[in-house]
Amino acid sequence: MKPPRFLSLFTLLSLLGSVSARADKLDEWYKLLPKNTVGVIAIKNTPELLADWDKSSFAKLMQDEEFKKWTAPMIKDGETPWDKALKEETGEGLYDSLKRYPGASMAIFVGDSPEDFSGDSPPVCALSDATGQEKALEEMKAKEAELSIKKDETLKQRTQDVAGVTVHILSDSEDADEGWEDGHAFVDSTLVEATSLKDMQYLITALKSGAGEGSDVVGGHLTRLSKLTDGNTDVLIYLNGETLVQWGLDAALASAGEGAAQMPVSPETIIEALGPKELQSIALTLDLSDAESRIEMAILHPEKPTGFVNLLRSSQGEITLPSFVPADVLSSTVTRYSLLGLWDNLLAMVNKLGPMAAMATMQLGGVEAQAGVKIREDIFASLDDEYIEITDGTLEDQSQVLAIKVKDRERFGGAVDGVKRFAGSGFAAFEETEYLGYQINVIKAAQPSGTELAFCLTDGYFLFSTGPQALLKKVLARMKEPTGPSIWDDARVQDLIARLPKGYGGVGVADGGKMMKVVVDAMSMVQGKVGQGSKKKGKGKKGKGKKAVDPDDTDAALEAIAGGQDSWFDPAAAPSDAMWKRYFGTSISGYYSPADAIHYRAISTPVEAQ
Repeated sequence: MKPPRFLSLFTLLSLLGSVSARADKLDEWYKLLPKNTVGVIAIKNTPELLADWDKSSFAKLMQDEEFKKWTAPMIKDGETPWDKALKEETGEGLYDSLKRYPGASMAIFVGDSPEDFSGDSPPVCALSDATGQEKALEEMKAKEAELSIKKDETLKQRTQDVAGVTVHILSDSEDADEGWEDGHAFVDSTLVEATSLKDMQYLITALKSGAGEGSDVVGGHLTRLSKLTDGNTDVLIYLNGETLVQWGLDAALASAGEGAAQMPVSPETIIEALGPKELQSIALTLDLSDAESRIEMAILHPEKPTGFVNLLRSSQGEITLPSFVPADVLSSTVTRYSLLGLWDNLLAMVNKLGPMAAMATMQLGGVEAQAGVKIREDIFASLDDEYIEITDGTLEDQSQVLAIKVKDRERFGGAVDGVKRFAGSGFAAFEETEYLGYQINVIKAAQPSGTELAFCLTDGYFLFSTGPQALLKKVLARMKEPTGPSIWDDARVQDLIARLPKGYGGVGVADGGKMMKVVVDAMSMVQGKVGQGSKKKGKGKKGKGKKAVDPDDTDAALEAIAGGQDSWFDPAAAPSDAMWKRYFGTSISGYYSPADAIHYRAISTPVEAQ
């Protein structure tokens, strides 16, 4: 059986990484999207990718001597794994392949059912601007076909006329629409690629006429996304939630089958309560320029959602940046989020499940009576909608402090005492210590988890801490007397915040250098796990052929992720903290909740500009 292949590997790589210009070409193509479009990966212009890459911190990082020593194990004969993989498909490395593409590109994933994606070649087609580069791209496609035939001798090349256009087909069958490995054609200055005759016919006809059947749903989504992101971005990855969610629901209902009749709550009722159909679209975008880099994520939904999507929305109101966040932490976020609203929305969803579920919520009254606490009135209604997260530490020793502003300290404090009495009767014990006049309660659970948990109620905030208490004590010390600047006072942070559109319901800051150190530690841990697993397996007999990875075998799963690479990094040559700081600076993120979307925007500037 021939291996799965989505057009050329290069096409998807370039679609995932390319950046900037010619948005008008994308707008033309968006109008031609088939009605059964389930996903899109779109870019503006490949040449600017190369220019931006050459100037980027990533390119400079890869030339750093510390980085080279650390990554030496994965560079075989001076060649990176991705260049090696790409050369096997196209005969060229990534950079040289990218130079062939002169403009916009778009991959379109189409399907009428999940079964369409179950084969070796899922239904994906692509459009790429080929202006002035037709010959170079034709040479690339010919080389790809040559390499594919060497790997699979059943593949043959043939041509077919479609609406007056010559289509070049690589297939293991003489049948017009069977066994397509790849197909490509040039319509004026556009390269068209597809893995089926049906899709090729549609795209050629649509391009020649300038009109297609069009997808009002997808077109509407893309228009809304463009408004959120201030126009078309350099890279767009889009999923049609309305189709994908419906496929998932259909599968769930079919799986329940006759057993649904014995369920206390019908699957249809559960679906209605959770509101998954409100998830209309998910999109990720990237925009690069000399001045800044922007990554955005958006979830589209109808106005006034009532399902789980509503639980993700922030409150409205001005953000106050707390001075008690230390300047040297890993990251911090401040969000307007109502826990009272969360509680009410959860209960509303549960009540939709019918009498059986409503009875379960009534049992909360018994718990409230034992604790002497009204959950809604004494706890959630006593808290304001200012929610702060602060994170610091390393991968092995990370700390987090959650701070929630308190509206009614006396009432909330009484509720905390009631919960402590109730939990102390068999569920947990509390060890009280004092620090700078604040009372810290360390939770001693009946079943210890290994992570230290503590909380503290100040005059204005309820603090909950996980991990070592050093971070909690730093926060309390700044609450007592905020000496020195906060993380929010940094000039770089202030500049980045000013770049965010107004109206955010939350704002976050992260130290890129420290974040990369955590990522590197995680990668080293995974590599260590893979190595241990490989040694264990190497002691046994060698079997013939490859076995499927057991999902319960962690070592095998990690080895599969590594792709057979024995070692990617040299742990003895791990880069210094100073190196990461040279290339990764501060980033800022904003969280927005317009009427019909949840929108996240992260901005960073080049280290030199910071």
